[in-house]
Amino acid sequence: MIPKDIANELRGLVADRDRDAPIAFVGRAEEMKHLRTLVERMRQKPVKGAARIVQGAPGTGKTALCGHFQRQIVESEALRAAAALSQNQDDCVPNAPVLCVHLAPADLKKNPLDLVRTISRRIDETLQSGLTRIKEDKLGLSASVSGALREALGLLAQRFFRGKSWSEIRESNFGLNERSSLDDCINDYVEQAWPTNCTIALCLDEAQNCDVANAQAKDNLQALYAGQHRGRLPLFCFGLPNTMGVFERMGLSRLPSDAVRTLGCLNAGEGLQAIERALDALGLSGDNREWAAHLESLGMTAAEWDGWRAQTAQELAAASGEFPQHIAIALTSWGSVLLGMDKSRSFDHPLRQEILAEHRVQRSAYYEGRFGGDALAKHRLALGAICELLHRRSAQGKTVQANEALDLLETVNDLGRPVQDGEPVLDAAVTKGVLGQDRAGLMVITAPPIQSMQTHLQDGLRAGLLDAPQVAQLLMLRVDELEPPTPSLGAHTG
Repeated sequence: MIPKDIANELRGLVADRDRDAPIAFVGRAEEMKHLRTLVERMRQKPVKGAARIVQGAPGTGKTALCGHFQRQIVESEALRAAAALSQNQDDCVPNAPVLCVHLAPADLKKNPLDLVRTISRRIDETLQSGLTRIKEDKLGLSASVSGALREALGLLAQRFFRGKSWSEIRESNFGLNERSSLDDCINDYVEQAWPTNCTIALCLDEAQNCDVANAQAKDNLQALYAGQHRGRLPLFCFGLPNTMGVFERMGLSRLPSDAVRTLGCLNAGEGLQAIERALDALGLSGDNREWAAHLESLGMTAAEWDGWRAQTAQELAAASGEFPQHIAIALTSWGSVLLGMDKSRSFDHPLRQEILAEHRVQRSAYYEGRFGGDALAKHRLALGAICELLHRRSAQGKTVQANEALDLLETVNDLGRPVQDGEPVLDAAVTKGVLGQDRAGLMVITAPPIQSMQTHLQDGLRAGLLDAPQVAQLLMLRVDELEPPTPSLGAHTG
């Protein structure tokens, strides 16, 4: 049987993968540098217009980046405070403390006083979470360093709340009421509850879900977006590629290009690095005594396991294509297969193929989740035809215009079993990462951000030629009209 502790970690991985704190966070060095630069600038002086957007298709790791950014800020502040403490300084907490807290789109609907109270509560939660990570030895620190960091975080909490408890902050109005403006609430909390020179970076995850019809959300977002208050609250918005459009519909101005970062796949080799690190963290290493004993009971040496593991990890990484969502699926696939193993089963080539097969199944399910509604099959067929056209055009160095893609979608409408309206489907496909778009907008349609999604859509079109020939053949005729056919559908493997 798999050792109990390792089995419990695997069950957690399979049943409830933590998007905020993945087992192994790798890469994104440039993105982290971009985020930290603004925070460090604001440590020196307030910056107006402090909003930033981090956008990307689903599965590119926006939430993981958001969580890593928050944790790194807390840990770096704790280290700064601990360093001062070790030098026996009277004021052992940094004079310009920084914290990074989570903000949800629903929070923006609150009246300003409740919103600022929520930010205060999240400050407390963030500090408590940092204490928990240190106490549970999540950082792999020595006892002396861990103790110093715990003390430093406690002192940092005192500095942020000026010696008050969170309950005191919660029960105090500071002369404010529900009709107070957000700027007034922030400024009063800076004067009476938070440090006057603090920086509180607000991370708004799923920012594309902000309610454009809610007047309070618009007002609050406008005030945070402008960054004109005396308090230092830079706003980092993590969302899908349509996030800027959502903000514009709320009356906000378009951010300059250097304030918007787009996440794509990881750099070469980072997918394998993430898988290897996660396996080590799960205890699936020949260096782990429990796991080594389990291997011995199966008649396998640690060296044999390490070789089998390395090859399996490499094949999963290759199948994942450096795409964060696929890497997460690879790990859950590995975990689910190990949990279902018969105790007499050995680690061999067939088991590796079973893990890879499970990865393909879960990856396909992920793609299906990008579509929805009763017209799922028609969506897939129509978008598969667009991908086929993209493939033909890319071989000739040409692009596909939005009106051509819409023409294909409307072809399905002609049969009376429709994608009800082509344009929203195309917009949704871009938003959900099924198709790309040109930087200028939807005038030019580009291939899916990951090759395997294009392959999946084209496979759906192939299946449609057999299962729904009337629809699929008509789509292919329209593709041929838009572009003279080149050898592709039958031979192309994606």
